[in-house]
Amino acid sequence: MNCPSCQAPISPGTRFCGNCGSKLAASCPGCRHDNPAGSLYCESCGLPMAAATGPGDRRVVTVLFTDVSGFTAMSEKLDPEAVTSIVNRFFTVLTRPIYKYGGVVDKYIGDAIMAIFGAPVAHEDDPERALAAAWEMQEAARDFADNLEKKTGIRLKVRVGLNTGLVVAGAVGGAQKRDYTVLGDTVNLASKMEASARPGGILVSEETCRLTKHCWEFVELDPVVAPGRSRAVRVFEPRSPRGPEQLSVQERPEFIGREVELLKLELALEAAHSGTPQLALLVGEAGIGKSRLAREFIARSAMPKGWRVLRARCLSYQREVTYALTASLITDLVGPSEGPLDHARLTSWCEGQDSLQPDRDAELMGYFLGLAPRSAELKLLAPETLQGLATQTLTGYLLHPEAAPTMLSLNDLQWVDEASRGWLAAFIQALGLQAGQQHPFMLLAQYRPEGEGALPDDSLLAVTRLRIRPLSNEDGEALIRSFLDLKGPVEEQRFRQLLTEALQKAEGNPFYLCELIRSLTDSGLLVKE
Repeated sequence: MNCPSCQAPISPGTRFCGNCGSKLAASCPGCRHDNPAGSLYCESCGLPMAAATGPGDRRVVTVLFTDVSGFTAMSEKLDPEAVTSIVNRFFTVLTRPIYKYGGVVDKYIGDAIMAIFGAPVAHEDDPERALAAAWEMQEAARDFADNLEKKTGIRLKVRVGLNTGLVVAGAVGGAQKRDYTVLGDTVNLASKMEASARPGGILVSEETCRLTKHCWEFVELDPVVAPGRSRAVRVFEPRSPRGPEQLSVQERPEFIGREVELLKLELALEAAHSGTPQLALLVGEAGIGKSRLAREFIARSAMPKGWRVLRARCLSYQREVTYALTASLITDLVGPSEGPLDHARLTSWCEGQDSLQPDRDAELMGYFLGLAPRSAELKLLAPETLQGLATQTLTGYLLHPEAAPTMLSLNDLQWVDEASRGWLAAFIQALGLQAGQQHPFMLLAQYRPEGEGALPDDSLLAVTRLRIRPLSNEDGEALIRSFLDLKGPVEEQRFRQLLTEALQKAEGNPFYLCELIRSLTDSGLLVKE
């Protein structure tokens, strides 16, 4: 093995050349740890080092840029050492959400940060992760800036820009130094989004908005002119994440091909209304239509009959967050509020439920939100005892005898965190003991096949298990026609060929089928005339 700079022989595992002093360590593409030359895997995180040295590959990523506003004024007012200390602490705060949501910091550029979601490790929801990270970065930045302003009188703000698109990802550099990064126009447009964002705001491109608007509220701003583009580009500012009841898809075609499953769910609902608690399981691959079936069932059957519907969703990047699902459920139970739930908001809600001990109930429900108890009585309890009381309190509100018939809809349970899984087991046990007490309750759970075991088996509950199958070719063609709003027959041969190929590629998966047709219409390859 030879040094790439001077060709002097070196031993495996050497970090610096003994002849010319060149750095021989390779930077891990995931955690940026410097590994000895020739390492196959990162000694810190275990990621294959081939990703850092191999040829570039084409992939779709979301690029995040953030820049600090007020840095120049701070540099003029404070000593350079103080500025360096503040910037380092600020960057520590800003990068924490990036890694929390599965992204990596690509580089620091002065007072700016470039991060990537989707390389070297890709997730199916990288745009959602990137936007969630950007939102949390702004919240953390405001807290940091408030404390800094009190001490120095200087106010720092950050601008964040996001763009999603195709890049070439791989090692870039010369023989002395090569770093894993991404290149392409996607990066340039992400930088333009950041430059056009207002201080303290987030700006995303049209593509990032399209991929995340099912779970975020956006407002469109005036288009911006981007270098190298003949037309101004559309830009959007996120206003807030959608609640579980607001989750939707971009275009919702006609509900097709699930009438049998819908009928079985309606029969289960009737049994629940008669006082036999029901557990309905919707199992299927990603995009197969579990969520759509649940929405149609709730809209057609549960809500018209006066059922109270509570919704909670598991997120892939919250599998390690304690009580993430349970907290989502409590948020939907209590209702919308400005900012995160606190003791005051919980106490007010408990008072509205005619609680005899609203302060105590609020503290116990706050346990699932990570809020420390304030009363001396609860502070002295052992963690197991506090957990048991919190579970009883939340269960009591969900199964209150005077409450309206209740349906609990839980989505994506294949990503449930372990703490919430334990709460679900205790709740299902309590629900089974309610059988015969005439309290209508139905638990509607949706998960992928890898989520088997997310809910415990309980013989006290009546279970309806539905494996959601792919659509038939006839239903798939009807879905395409509904998606394209085609009223009459289309006999054009090329369109018939397109239908056949689209149905074959999607393999009966309605989400993939709609995405395939949408990509053809967006690119102009399919035009309705």
